[in-house]
Amino acid sequence: AAALALLYSANPALTPAQAEATLLDACVDLGDPGDDALYGRGRINTYRALSILTRGLDSPIPSPDDAVTAAGAPILIDPLGNDLDPQGLPIAIESFDPTSALGGAITRSVGSGLGGRDELFFHPGAVGLDSFLCTITNGIHSATALVSVRVEPAALKDASSMTSALAGLRARYFDLSSAPSLILPDFSLLASFAESVWTGIDFPSTDDDFADTFRSDNLAVLADGALVVPADGLYRLALESDDGSRLLLHDQEVVCNDGLHGMIRAEGVVALQAGAHPLRVEFFERRLSAGLRATIAGPGIAEQVLSGAWLARAAPDLLDINADGSVDPDDLADFVSLFFALDPRADFNGDGSIDPDDLADFIAAYFGR
Repeated sequence: AAALALLYSANPALTPAQAEATLLDACVDLGDPGDDALYGRGRINTYRALSILTRGLDSPIPSPDDAVTAAGAPILIDPLGNDLDPQGLPIAIESFDPTSALGGAITRSVGSGLGGRDELFFHPGAVGLDSFLCTITNGIHSATALVSVRVEPAALKDASSMTSALAGLRARYFDLSSAPSLILPDFSLLASFAESVWTGIDFPSTDDDFADTFRSDNLAVLADGALVVPADGLYRLALESDDGSRLLLHDQEVVCNDGLHGMIRAEGVVALQAGAHPLRVEFFERRLSAGLRATIAGPGIAEQVLSGAWLARAAPDLLDINADGSVDPDDLADFVSLFFALDPRADFNGDGSIDPDDLADFIAAYFGR
């Protein structure tokens, strides 16, 4: 009802049939192509519907784009990745500003995008929130949208200390079947059903179970740990995913590839000091195929899959018995319960037996922190 009210406010002369057709043509397809049994025509998108009304059914509909890079680091941008044509006609980049608002330079990258489509190379000018216009065409009409690029200072982000590290990331798995999502969920509101260790992020798109989640639909993953880089410099990180994903370093977003879509790529550039940097990778899958792949390139380092020595996680604290990330009286109580139950986890000193020495050692370590 609200969507229809918006359409009629934009064009009071619409007939009911025209309003219905506009909403259907603007839907974001969620399932099998076209009108499928589960999702029908997909999710209503009022922005696209209003764009159709203002531009007409024979005009392509561009969506704004966002990207992140660092000063002195050119970046590829795929303006066509989130655009559409109501008639399903092929769309292409017709023109673009050669210079951005802050003095950056934009050039065409021929055939480098998904399916051989063109992309744009953005060469940063000044630090700050930059922007330029890009015009797309379907061969009949053209339409223009804004491309925004956040250019970060090239100052290196300080590395963090990791006194005890293990290989790989801690990956926690979440079930979204009770609340299917169209975007990445708020992980702080969810409880994981399982976890694993990821020694690499290279999961090709598949209709089968994603990774070792034993699920193929309505799932999310939070993988965290550290990105370990060998030298100071600019690093280009990329995510290719189906559906949405994003990558954060030091709790700051570097790559955003969120939303419902096929296996498409997004990238960002960040300046890093040699060493370990807190890393967080988020991913979700709604339905049908699922995939996630992360790559990195750096000073003198060709692009490669994010795996092996690039990834690490902190070794668990032996005093954190309940693994909630903190050492508190609950851990002391839990250890005492394990000790009197003769649980193997109560062998604190690792000598192969559970005896008073384990209890004494744990208590000494707990109060000696």
